[in-house]
Amino acid sequence: MRGSRRRLAYVERLRRMQAERVVQAVRVQNGAGAVLSESQNRPLHGSSNYEWMPGMTSSVEFYVQAITADAAGRTVYVGFVVTGRAISVGDVFSSMYEVPRSLEDARQQRPRAAPINVRSTSIRVDAIDSMRVRVKELPSGVTGALYLTGDDVGAIAARTYLSASR
Repeated sequence: MRGSRRRLAYVERLRRMQAERVVQAVRVQNGAGAVLSESQNRPLHGSSNYEWMPGMTSSVEFYVQAITADAAGRTVYVGFVVTGRAISVGDVFSSMYEVPRSLEDARQQRPRAAPINVRSTSIRVDAIDSMRVRVKELPSGVTGALYLTGDDVGAIAARTYLSASR
């Protein structure tokens, strides 16, 4: 039990460091972009239980850790693929939601709660940055920055999940 808590804390620290590196890379690559929003209490995602989503059959779930702006003023959404296949340029997210989860919930290995603030949306992936390089695809578990367009991009906040299916 104690070893698994340490492992979860270690995974969380790695995810934070990786997200911070991506934010820095976006700033360096695109100029002096400023961080607009960032979550201080991020949920853990290692061995989480995803069975609470019986009605949602998405093939990919993306977690937004931070929101930043590049030198041109475009909003960039930094996060990682939690479940499913890789995200590709041109994919469309069909829903967004939040999952209330604290660090204590993860440490106690409590199952994830049901999503809240679920809403249908149509948000398209225009570009993806990963490790200071534009890529066509962001694989599962890799932190990257997404450039998104659509009517509902203004509703995306840190700690929001985006889901898509093909």
